Amino acid sequence: MIWRQLEVPAALSLAHLHEVLQASFAWSGEHLYRFIVHGREFGSGQLWLADPSTVRLADLGLRHRERFTYAYGFFSRLGCWRHDLRVEAITGPRPRWRYPWCSGGARTAPPEDCGGPEAFLALRQEHGLWATTMRMAELTTLLLQAPPTSTVREVLGEAIEELPGLR
Repeated sequence: MIWRQLEVPAALSLAHLHEVLQASFAWSGEHLYRFIVHGREFGSGQLWLADPSTVRLADLGLRHRERFTYAYGFFSRLGCWRHDLRVEAITGPRPRWRYPWCSGGARTAPPEDCGGPEAFLALRQEHGLWATTMRMAELTTLLLQAPPTSTVREVLGEAIEELPGLR
């Protein structure tokens, strides 16, 4: 699971929370988004969605451990990302701290336009640790069996195009 733990002020608007989430995943923010909180929808680009810039987190009445949804790229042909957001704690601001702040997380974020969760999982299978290790073993074997006077480019031939940084 890919996750981020973010500390944000209660005065933060949903539009700014969207920007914080985008930054935490190193995404561009170019697609439509929406939040679903207590059955109400707030988001960008759609007339039926409430304006997220006018709603602060404090206005939502969220409680400890409560969840709400953030969907990003929901009309994109490249796939929608659905995030389950959970309120971990509600505290006052810490003196001399700058917010927002990422206090934890795991795993590298998926590429924004890789095609959504299903496509990302397929990419991970294709380029997973086992597949990558096996491919590197194949290439190493080719290099070890080559005559000592051969260059890497001569031995690997077409395979060199698949290796970043060696083109």
